[in-house]
Amino acid sequence: MGQSGSRWTSRGLGAGLVLVLVLGSAATALLIRDRGDQADWLLVGLGALIGGIVGLAVRVVTRTRAGRPDDGGELPPDRSMVPPASPRDDRPADGEVGIIPIGGVIASSPVDGWEFRRFEGLEPRPEEEDFRGFRIWGRRYPPLLGRVAIVSLFVGRDGKSWSIDELVKAHRALRRAGAWIEREAIRWQVPVNLDLVDCYFSTVEADADREVAIFRPDEWGDVGLPDPDAEQRILGILGRSAGLLGFRDPVDLLGRVGRRIEADQIVWLLHVRRAGKSIALPSDATGIPGVAVAVCYAREEDFEAPMAGPPFADPITFVHELMHLFGASDKYDVSLSSFPRGTVSERDIMVLGIEALSRLQVDPLTAVEVGWAASPSDRPGGPNRPLRSPPERGRPPSSQKKRPRRP
Repeated sequence: MGQSGSRWTSRGLGAGLVLVLVLGSAATALLIRDRGDQADWLLVGLGALIGGIVGLAVRVVTRTRAGRPDDGGELPPDRSMVPPASPRDDRPADGEVGIIPIGGVIASSPVDGWEFRRFEGLEPRPEEEDFRGFRIWGRRYPPLLGRVAIVSLFVGRDGKSWSIDELVKAHRALRRAGAWIEREAIRWQVPVNLDLVDCYFSTVEADADREVAIFRPDEWGDVGLPDPDAEQRILGILGRSAGLLGFRDPVDLLGRVGRRIEADQIVWLLHVRRAGKSIALPSDATGIPGVAVAVCYAREEDFEAPMAGPPFADPITFVHELMHLFGASDKYDVSLSSFPRGTVSERDIMVLGIEALSRLQVDPLTAVEVGWAASPSDRPGGPNRPLRSPPERGRPPSSQKKRPRRP
């Protein structure tokens, strides 16, 4: 980016100087011919002034394009991060969740034989600069297509970090969530492949007691409590974590890591070791195209609160928030009769009417929202594939914990 910026700035200065000479000379020659020698020096000055103004304007424009705006304007996109109009990876879904590396990452393995490592840093690259945010305008939510990489940031709260056992269970639930999405992609016959990044990020916050907005439930009827501070809360968690991990700010963390992941789109999941209301932040709000963020609390509650038990890694919550990041809207607490017939059922993942992931699905209206269908009248044409996962080791299926009900 540095070489490109110098080239554009040099062109701007050159163009400005040329315009100064051309316009100044032309104006002087014309006016001297028409009015005589009395106004020679006045006309020379006028011509030079006009040329200088035009040259300065050209320089400002080219400096802005160079990524050094004179007036606080937007920086140009890092072309390596801008999602293409169609996914580069158009392989059909296979129902299997793979593992994808981060290039030049320094990481350690907390458990021998476990395929996931803990992030410790990035190997320096000579030409790499700090990532600075920018926004692109267009569709607010990208379609859920192509190769999607999932990066996990585990945030310990109240001075307590995620244990190795909790990390293993969370990754197991993530794989189940990814396999479910690919199963549904097979039904809808769309190219989607989800991969988990081979290392996870981990931080711990000592004191998590912060103010939250409180509303009277009767003011909002049956639509659920609002969350006006959702974006600020996510960026606050990201900001504190970025500093602990050695990055300048959230955009620097997401952008520099994102450059090193080969994927069409990148999703960050913030696993917060507290009770709270899981929320999603699409890519246009992060300031980085193709990078979206969701917060998944260890227990679902209306407001953030200390844990009253061990964390519960819920694949349904993971899927639900992932679908939000690609445009799917909530459809619970709303009568199904309010939707066009045949477009939404109690089995839809955004309705959450059933608490068994294997029985949930992507219905036509949600398929339209995530870019899998053109019209709510479309129907999936692919085969139904069962979703199976082994029970937790050492525990019979009947003793496994049920997912906490969503508020």
